[in-house]
Parts: sequence; structure tokens; C-alpha cells
Amino acid sequence: MTKSEFHTTPLKINSFTRMKKKVYIVLLLLIPFVFQACLKDQADIFDESPAVRMEKVLTAYKELLASSNNGWLLEAYPERNQSYGGYSFILKFTSSSVDAFSELSDDIAESSGETLYVLNSDDGPVLSFDTYNSFLHFFATPSASLTDGCQGDLGYVLMGVSDDKNEIRLRGKKTGNDMMLRRMTVEPVTYLEKLQEIEEKIDAPAYMLEIAGKQVSINLSDRQFAYQYEGEEEAIEKGEIAYSVTDKGIRLYKPFELDDFAVGEFILEEDKFVSVDGKFTMKFVYPPVNEVFVNGGSDYLFYSNLTDPTILNVSSVVNNWFTAVYNLNMEEEGEDLARILFSTSSQSIEFASNFAAGRYYISNYGYTVAVVEGSDNKVKFDKKYTIKDGNADYYNYNFGKELIQYIMNEEVYILEPNALNPTSIKFISEKDPTIWFVLSK
Repeated sequence: MTKSEFHTTPLKINSFTRMKKKVYIVLLLLIPFVFQACLKDQADIFDESPAVRMEKVLTAYKELLASSNNGWLLEAYPERNQSYGGYSFILKFTSSSVDAFSELSDDIAESSGETLYVLNSDDGPVLSFDTYNSFLHFFATPSASLTDGCQGDLGYVLMGVSDDKNEIRLRGKKTGNDMMLRRMTVEPVTYLEKLQEIEEKIDAPAYMLEIAGKQVSINLSDRQFAYQYEGEEEAIEKGEIAYSVTDKGIRLYKPFELDDFAVGEFILEEDKFVSVDGKFTMKFVYPPVNEVFVNGGSDYLFYSNLTDPTILNVSSVVNNWFTAVYNLNMEEEGEDLARILFSTSSQSIEFASNFAAGRYYISNYGYTVAVVEGSDNKVKFDKKYTIKDGNADYYNYNFGKELIQYIMNEEVYILEPNALNPTSIKFISEKDPTIWFVLSK
């Protein structure tokens, strides 16, 4: 029997809103009427041929695209069900080329560089990015795990222009998703910097939206606006709507509707979101820290020396426990302890031992933990643990078992979070305060 292995690779992560009614100038070809009549002569309905009319439409769009000095904001939604959410790209057009900026870039001040675009006739006027552009082709580029990429669009049917010529309606040719080009009034980098600031502030574990006299529980994760509320006869209604982050808040792909009310865009104000019209408020909700740990779906590092080193943050007593474990691993297995991880979603502790460059053995131990009733900062571990998948049972990693048993024997811990939405939690033994350790996301 061989030991199971895993490879650690650093990962980079990883509708329109309800608007005031606008009249759109729909630039579509009109098909000539064909009359079945007993007339010998038939006059043309139009003075120009369809080809000439289409050429004028395309020329008008090209001039409009090039008319914005700061470019156009595209909130792109790949995949026909918008499962990835929406991400912002800012496009600066000339008469023949396009340069793009993106929130997904490692450096938002760096553009993609100019590439060619095409305006032609297909299912109406179509804007296509046929020349490879590292930003605009991001969601369409295949990979080993995603042979069709994220199913992003490379072409968009131009559906119409707003009265003030500040918005152009689009429909993705591949996804069929409705999107919008919005004329930018600020430089791309300025907009993206503010967007990133908003993104950093969207960090509450949950939100509560008050609408139509009801409390709607909201979760914002992976660019999905997940909602849940009690409907008729106490039935639980729930669903998801993709969203994008703006320089002021968030914008939903389509409005969230409840009874006769709807909301599609929120502005961030201090510790709450407010709808653009000011009618609805979505408050940040922070559950007690013990509930966050017990019911959360996060991974917390106890120790790591992998690509993102974490300094061991423990008391001297716990440090002695850890040192003994580390030394035993080296003596018995000849392996360097690489990581100890608490996974709250599976309630397990994972040990990883380094046996070659970038290759590790895994051992998983299951634990049971519960909120101490009547408290908001205490949890209680069961002294018994289980051996889960991995090598723990077969290779009898006693060093791992000893550390877990030490931790579990303390049973009740007092939790001290570093913030309302914690990125680290200090665990202090209720029986012996000299025993403590910090878990960090």
C-alpha cells in the first residue's frame, strides 16, 4: 500500500438593476414587408438597401464607442446561469482597437494593451473581440480543469442605446446574458481602486434585508446574492442572484423581487447597504464567535510552513506539545511537518508532512465541537476523536494523535476573536488559562 499524496499549488482567486424608466433607441434592421397583392408595380419601402442601413448602424456604434475618453464599464457575467457572478472590465475604444483594464488583474493600473475589435452584422449589430486580449478573453480561455474556460462571451449583440447615449445594452452571443456598457466619468484606475475598497468591506458573515415587511437573510459569497426568507404557510423561499461590485456598493444581475417590491442596487454606507432609492436597508450581521467556529465553513491554520508561512502563535505549554509532535514526525517518519489545519466545514484536523519538494502526506482526524449553551464565546470539544481518510490509521501517526488528544482533553475553550468578522480566533482553556493557541484563516 502506498501513501496517498497531494500537490499544493497556490491558487489565485480563486439584470439589469431596477432603473428609472428609459426609452432606448433600438438600432435594428427592419425587414421589408412583402405584400401578396395584384399590383404590377411595387415601390421599395426604404430608400436604402439593408446592407447600407446596417453599415450606417455599425458606423454609429463605432463612433459612440470611441467617444468616451475614460472608456466604458462592462460588468461581464460568464456562463449562461451567471454562476461565476459579475466582474468589471473597463474598455477604451478607438476606431479600430480596444484597451482593457480589469479588477482581476494583479495590477489594476496595468492594461491589457491594445487589440483589435470588430463590428459586423450577424444577429443584428455585433461587437466581437476576435484578436486575443488577455483580459477580455479571461473567462473564455480554457485550462486543464476547464476545457471550455468559464464559458465567457467573445461577442455581444448590440441591443440599443439610451437616450443620453451613456448606456449601450448588450447580449452575450454565447451565454445569452443581458449586460450593459456604461460610459465612464472617471479614469479606469480610479474606479477600480474604489471597487477594491468596497470589496474589502463586504466581509460580514451574513446580512439582513428588510423588504415588504419581511426579514430576508442574505449571504454574499463568490459574487452570489443568496437569499432566504419565510414565505406562505411558513415555507422557506430561497435562491441566488449573481452580482458585481461597483465603486459604491453592489449591483445585482437582475432585481430581487418580493411581493410588489424590488431592489437591484445597493450603496455601502458605514456598516450597512442602502438601496439606491433609499427605501431598503441591508444590515451587516455578525453571529457570536462560537457559532462562527462551530457552524462556519472556513479553514483555520494552526501551523504552516508552506507557501504562506504562519508563525506558531501558542502558549509555552502548547508550544511544548507541538515541538514534541514535530520531533516525533522527524524521528519516526523522517518527514518535516508542513501544516496543521482545522477545517470547520468537515470538523477535522489535517496534518501534512513534507516528503519531497511540493509533495505531502495527509492525515485527517475528525473532532466534535459544540457551542456551550447560554454563552456567545465558549465551545466544548468531545475528548474522543476519529481517524478519517488519509494515512493516519495505516501509518499510525501517533504524533498527530497525541497533539489532538492534548487539545481535546481541555474540553471547554473561551474564544477571543480579533474582529467582529474574525480572521483569527484565540482559544483559551477554561480549566487552565496558560493553555492557549490561535487559529488563523
